[in-house]
Amino acid sequence: MMKHVAIIMLLVATYTLAAPIPKALKAKSVDTGYEGYWEQTGSNANLKEGGITHGKYWKIEADRFYYGLSDAAVPQAHSLSVLNTPDESQPEIKLYNGNLNRLEIHDDVLTWVFGTSKTVPPVSCEPAPNRVIYYFKRVK
Repeated sequence: MMKHVAIIMLLVATYTLAAPIPKALKAKSVDTGYEGYWEQTGSNANLKEGGITHGKYWKIEADRFYYGLSDAAVPQAHSLSVLNTPDESQPEIKLYNGNLNRLEIHDDVLTWVFGTSKTVPPVSCEPAPNRVIYYFKRVK
């Protein structure tokens, strides 16, 4: 009898491991293709829509970005800012100017939330009070 119970448990465990994972439980993949040229399309500050700030074109590299470019050309040194990824397991969280920021890409549209905390990054890219967001589209 004990042998039959062990075999049944082994069969149940095998089928459980082979069962598909529901989509709702799968981790969402994060597009981290931030590098390249971006055209700012708008902004939102403290729940109010805004226009283009700090120049129309930006260039993002692995550890820096350039802003205020007049076109998608060679970046100027005066517009250089340092950008770090404090935790490689969370590439969407960037450290800029001492604060944690969130960058998200969906279909060549970049949303950049400028954080106000040195320890807690923004949990979403949605407009909210005391939050500055820049919107970009990829320059091809």
